[in-house]
Formats: sequence, C-alpha cells, structure tokens
Amino acid sequence: MVVSLPCEQPHDIRVFGHARFDATYPGKDAAKRMAGEACDDAHDAAPSAWTREAVKKGRFTYTWPRAGGWGAGSDPVITCYVKTR
Repeated sequence: MVVSLPCEQPHDIRVFGHARFDATYPGKDAAKRMAGEACDDAHDAAPSAWTREAVKKGRFTYTWPRAGGWGAGSDPVITCYVKTR
C-alpha cells in the first residue's frame, strides 16, 4: 500500500511513475516484462528530484497486478518506485 506524504517527511519509498495497460492479462512473464520496461522508461524520464534519494543509485522496483487483479474494475496500473531507506 502506498500512502501519500509530504516530501519533507521521512518515507521508505518514492513513487516516480505509473503505467496503465489494457485489461487483457498477457500472462505472468509478459506482465512482469511489460512492468519492468514501463518503469525503466519512467525512471529515465523522471526528474532527478524524484529518484536521487534511492538507496542504490539507478535501482528501482515496481509492483503490478497479478492475474486475479489484472483489469479487475479498471485498467491495470503498474507502480514504479525507489527505496529511500
């Protein structure tokens, strides 16, 4: 779960991007690949202020819906973030 905080408050992660895909589940491996590619592009495009706090420079992680949640109620959303502590 992601909770919005003011930037000056201590936080464990910083979200730098989201990506939406259509509701058709592409399969586990394809979904992970699509999420990784979308976040790689988002990381390259993100302002440095959004990514410079990363514990490991240039490293990021992401979450994406699994098969049961893909397209459930809306288009699936991938969340891209850096760990800050």
